[in-house]
Amino acid sequence: MSHFTKRYHPPGTAPGTLVASDSAVPLSIRLITYTDTHYAERTFSDLIDSVPLLDAEATTWIDVRGNIQPDVLQQLGQWLNLHDLALEDVLNTGQQAKLEDYDEQLFVVMHRPSLDASGALQLDQVSVFLAPGVLVSFYGQAQDLFGPVCERLRDHRGRLRRHGSDYLLYRLLDLIVDHGFPILEHYGKR
Repeated sequence: MSHFTKRYHPPGTAPGTLVASDSAVPLSIRLITYTDTHYAERTFSDLIDSVPLLDAEATTWIDVRGNIQPDVLQQLGQWLNLHDLALEDVLNTGQQAKLEDYDEQLFVVMHRPSLDASGALQLDQVSVFLAPGVLVSFYGQAQDLFGPVCERLRDHRGRLRRHGSDYLLYRLLDLIVDHGFPILEHYGKR
C-alpha cells in the first residue's frame, strides 16, 4: 500500500521544469498581511488579481490551496525570487519531508496525515517558503488546513501577530504535526 503519490518527470527533463498537476481542486489564493495593530485578508482565484506590493512593515502570508498551474507558480516564483528546484518540488508531490536553505529563504516540505473513508492513511504534501517578512504555503487540497491559525490572526489571540514570518512558520508546522495525533490514537486503538 503506497501512502505517497509520487509524480516523476520523463527521463531527461531539465531540472526545475514545472509540469501541471492533474488535480481538479480549484485554485484559491489567500493573501494575509498583518502587524501587531493591523490585519488584512483577501481571497483570490487568480494570481494576477492578487499581486500586492509587499509591505516592509508587515508580515505577508500567501496561502495557496488547490491546483496551481505551472505558469502561475512560475510567475509567483519570479515575483518573490523563489528557487526553481523548490518550485518544481511544489508540483511534484510525494517529496520526502525536508528543509532546504536557499540563501535568503527556507523551503520546507511536510505531510498532513489523515484517514480516508476506508480508514487508510493518506499523506498530503504541504510546501512552504519562508523569507524575511514573507511566507508562502502550498496545499493541494480544497480543505482550509490553516484555518485555526488564520482565526488566531484575525482575532489577535496569542502572540502570533507580534512576531514575524518565522514564528508563523513555526505555528503552521505545529498545526501539521498536531494532525498526526488523532491518527496515532486511531492506530493505537486498532
